[in-house]
Amino acid sequence: MNKVFGTLGTIIGIIAFVFIARFLDGTVESLGVITYVDFGEERCVTSGGGRYSYEDCSDGSSTDIGIAIMVLSLMISGYLGLAITTRRLNIFEHPNSKLLYFTIFICLIAYIFVATVLLQLDLYWLSLIALGGIGYLGWQYYEKSKAD
Repeated sequence: MNKVFGTLGTIIGIIAFVFIARFLDGTVESLGVITYVDFGEERCVTSGGGRYSYEDCSDGSSTDIGIAIMVLSLMISGYLGLAITTRRLNIFEHPNSKLLYFTIFICLIAYIFVATVLLQLDLYWLSLIALGGIGYLGWQYYEKSKAD
C-alpha cells in the first residue's frame, strides 16, 4: 500500500507542478511581466579555458520572477505529493523545518507580488533590491522565531 501512495503522490505532484507553474506564469504574464526570454535561435557560449572549457547552448532563459514562480510551484507540488505519500497534512517532523518552509513560501509570494508591480513600472533594479530585502527580512523573521 505504501508503494501505491508513493507512486500516486509522485504522479500527482508532477502533474500539480505543471499546472501550478503554467497558471502562475500565465497570470503574471497576463499583467505584462515577462517570465521567459526566447532568444529566437540557439545561442552557444564557451566558458572556461583549456581542457576545462565547455560550451553551453540555450534557446531562451527564465527571468528572476520566472524562477521564483518555478520554485514556488515546486514547493506547493512537492508538499502536495509528500502529503499524499505520507497520508497526512503535516509532513514536517521538526518544528523549525515547518517554520523555514513557510518563511520561504511567504517570501516567494511577497517577491512575486512586489516584482510584478515593479516590473510593470520598468524598475528592474528596484526589483532586485526588493528580492534582497524580502530575503533578509525573511531570514530575520526565521532566526527570531526559531529562538522563541
